Amino acid sequence: MRLSFFIPMMLLPTFAFAQTSLQVTSDTPFKKNIFHKALEKTIQGGMPVNSQTFTLTRNGKVLGTFIAGKGFNEQDDNVCFIGWSVQNTVVKTIIPTIGYDDWQAESCRETKAVGVISSAKEKETKIAVIYKAASPNTLTDETIVFSVESANSTLYIDRALTKKLSTSGATTLAEVKKALTQ
Repeated sequence: MRLSFFIPMMLLPTFAFAQTSLQVTSDTPFKKNIFHKALEKTIQGGMPVNSQTFTLTRNGKVLGTFIAGKGFNEQDDNVCFIGWSVQNTVVKTIIPTIGYDDWQAESCRETKAVGVISSAKEKETKIAVIYKAASPNTLTDETIVFSVESANSTLYIDRALTKKLSTSGATTLAEVKKALTQ
């Protein structure tokens, strides 16, 4: 009886680290750096979105801090972006999303959800962000997928998966994961 209890307990630590997770962290240490780094991308008033800053961990190793942000563009439209930090509170990069590039015709209403959508078997970690966006004619949910290269902790938009999800109609993280398996 003792042996049957002891063996699963020995395996638990290995299983616990064989995963990827986002853990909520305070955005306070990043606020000043986000503000200044966002200005480099012509984002005015850049700041973290409340409760949308996460430490990304894979197999027990911290890859970086994922910071959902918001601000304004030169036309005073609401825009969203992602900040990425791999060293203390220094933001390595800002990636504009809603209000820029493929999403320049939309304004950002809110960051609805952030979640890991990759499996443990995948080489790169995939994170989906679901935004509520507005165009002149409608409100819509936009999903943007980010990839993190584990070797050098580089974050970038996964354009192929983002394009695939743009026509899926997914509005939740569960629907995003399901759409990726189809």
